[in-house]
Order: sequence, then structure tokens, then C-alpha cells
Amino acid sequence: MLSRNSKQDEFCFSKDKHIRLLAPAGCGKSISILWRCLELNRLNPSDKFLIFTFTRAAREELERKLNEGEFLAVKNQIKITTLNSYGKKHLQGVKKGLKLVSSDERHWKVLQNLQPVWRKYKFLDELLSSKFKFKIAQIVMDLIDSLKTYGFRHDFHSSKALFLDHLAFIKTNCAQTEEIIFKKERLRSFDEHGAFDSADRFYENFYKFWCEAVPLLFEQSIVTFEDQKYWALIDIHGKIKTASHQSKKNLTHIFVDEFQDINPLDLSFIKLTVCHLDATLSIVGDEDQAIYEWRGASPRFIINPEKFFSMPFKTIVLDRNYRSPSNIVRFANNLISHNEFRTPKNIVPNSNLTANVEVKTVSDINGTIDDVMSRIENIQKNNPKSTIAIIGRKRSQLIPHQITFSSKGKRFDADEDINIYISGAFETLCHLIGLHQKIRANLKTASSFEVIRDLEYLIDYIYKFPL
Repeated sequence: MLSRNSKQDEFCFSKDKHIRLLAPAGCGKSISILWRCLELNRLNPSDKFLIFTFTRAAREELERKLNEGEFLAVKNQIKITTLNSYGKKHLQGVKKGLKLVSSDERHWKVLQNLQPVWRKYKFLDELLSSKFKFKIAQIVMDLIDSLKTYGFRHDFHSSKALFLDHLAFIKTNCAQTEEIIFKKERLRSFDEHGAFDSADRFYENFYKFWCEAVPLLFEQSIVTFEDQKYWALIDIHGKIKTASHQSKKNLTHIFVDEFQDINPLDLSFIKLTVCHLDATLSIVGDEDQAIYEWRGASPRFIINPEKFFSMPFKTIVLDRNYRSPSNIVRFANNLISHNEFRTPKNIVPNSNLTANVEVKTVSDINGTIDDVMSRIENIQKNNPKSTIAIIGRKRSQLIPHQITFSSKGKRFDADEDINIYISGAFETLCHLIGLHQKIRANLKTASSFEVIRDLEYLIDYIYKFPL
């Protein structure tokens, strides 16, 4: 059994119903969540636990730990899932035959299924009847989902006053709200009339359409990933209003990991789920690790949870780093202290070791790749069993390394959300290479249908990304 430090003990044995656990990187937050489940279960063996993770990879990591040692005793009492998976399962009990829209179908759902609605709005009718209709339809579908992400509800914020109220809320609490929600950059070249230039005009030209389009797609059993949370949230809210609560014996404790990365839709979904299940809530994360503001997440939700949940939270800070050498922890503390909007923390290293830190300047990405490959070869030459980690600030900085490793036959593992080989872009690239090989081989062997289909596919991508 691993030993706990005093802060982890404080979290595990706390009698508070609702807890904010601030857990900087390397401080043992995942195992602390399982330890609290274990201690609560010892007090009341009938207690059950629901742990929300941000990604499937995080879920799988927790599941591995749950199958080890002391945690086996509570394995059957703990459910680990993502918000999307939980919402999807809930919806399956609400409406049968729901179909998740693929990326290739999104524009068709707008052009075909939503035509009866957008025909009533002059601005959209003109755009979706133009020669740019396929590209605009994709933007429209993305915008439909963005409004859900930011917590708008067709059944609640339908009036202009309520729309403006919620817009003011997210402007206050989320970054780059108007640029993200209104898709100004993507629609600018098509919007000759300034239809999105103000909140009032956006409401008249798009939001009213959105309030009709969202339920129409659901009536036709068409859902997106955001709908898995959006429509589950609406159903749960309906059950709460009709006092159709879950029995308290089902789930009594909820944990939300990486809480700094949740968006307004996630926030509402969690609030209503906690209410519906009459559960305690522990939010776990670190506002200094917030990296998803570009898609609606807000660190304000973890900085001041009392404001957004209207209930008190006990704050506990895990302040001992078990992952990094002492000088890395010190460098990180110094750098992170410059963040303005945060809860002060002083992280101490568990290790007395120091790392060799070298700063090297290169001219471009090619220089970076050459230097990294040279270092890897030297390390593996001296220690073939060594483990090497490559960390980048952006996903785009890591893709060239993945391609280089593959070309040189070097095995590597990449997190699911940055692995180029399981992305839609890679599937597209493979398809285009396949077309090229087919043309080089002999186009005459293909049927007329295949030629037309492949040509449409090729033109579609040239159209999206001008050569």
C-alpha cells in the first residue's frame, strides 16, 4: 500500500459534502480520488461513486489503478466515465434509434434536414442557396454545436432578453466569446450584410433559427457529440422539475476530474446531475493547467465554484510533487506565479534530485527534428531500455516528430488526442494518396461511378483548402 501525505489524508477523511481539490501536475490527484472512495466506502459500504474524467485515456488510467491492490475492494462500487459517455447512456433510455452524425454528414444535415427552417430566414436562405453552400453548411452546423457548448438552451433562452442575459454571463466568464460563438472569422467573407455584427443582429439572423433547428434534428433522431450532453441535460432537468429524482441509494458521491477544462454546457450538466442524484460533489483540477479556453472552457469555474454552484466548497491543495526533480518544480513555481487569475499555491518537490536543463535555439522545425533525433539516438545507444518523453506546447509541434519517427521505423506512443494516425486528417490523407495511386495505376479500370465519386471527393478538399 502506498503511503499518503497529510493533504491527501485531509481529502480522504474530510466530512465536507462538497470539496474543491486543487491538484497541480504530479501531486497524485488520481490516486487521491480512489483513496477517498475507499475511505468513504469503509464508513458506509452501501455508498456508490461516479467519477467523471475529461478523456477516455484518463478513464482507462483510473480503471487500471482500480484493478490493483486495495482498490479491488471498492471496484464494483465505482463507475468511471466521461461526461459524453454518461450522457449517451442516459439518452439511450430516453429515445431509441438515435444516430450520431459523422463529420462527412454534418453539412448534409443542414442542407437537407434543416431546409424547412432556414428557408424562413432571409440571411441563411441566401447563404445556403449560394455556390458556397457546402462550406457554409459546415460552418452553420459547427455554430449550432458551439451555442450548446456555451450553455445556451433552445427551451430556456429562447427570448431575446434571456439570450442576452446568458450572453452576458459567458462574456464575463469565458474567453473570446463572440469570436468563438459567432464564428466571425469563418463567416466574414460570406457576411456582406453584417448579420453577425451585433448580438441583436445575431439573435434575429441566426439564434431564432437555432432555437427551431435544434429540436427538429432531435425529433429526427439526429445527434452530435455535444447533443449527448445537451439532450441528457434537458431530460434530467425535466425529471428534477417533476420531482422525479433518482433514489439516493444509486449514486451518492460524484467526482469531476480536470475540472478546469469544463465548458458552460459541462457545468450545467454536472450541476443538474448532482441535483438529480442528490449527491456530494468533489471537483478536482488546477486552474494553472487550463488549456481549453479556446473551445469554451473557463478556469473561473474552479477558481470560484461557490458562485456557480450556489453551495459551499471545502478547499484542499495537494502541494507535494512526486513526478519531477526539485529544480523543475522550482522553475515551474516561479513561472506559474506570474499567472494573474489563480489560487496561490506553493508546491514542494518530494525528490531531492535535480535535472540537467539545457536551452537550445534552432532556426526552424527542421533543426528541432534533427536535434531531437540526434539526442534520441545517443540516449538509446547508451541505454537501449530508456524511456524518452517529448513534450510540445502545441499539437502541431508534435506531428512532425510522429511522422519522422514513423519514417525511420522508431516505435512511439502518443496520447489519443494528439496522435496523428488516428485523426480524421490522416484518414483524409490516406484517401488522397489512394486516389493518386489509383490514377497512376490505371484510371481506365475504374467504373464511371467510382471516377465521379473520387473526383467529387478530390474537388471537395481542394475547395476547402485552396492549393
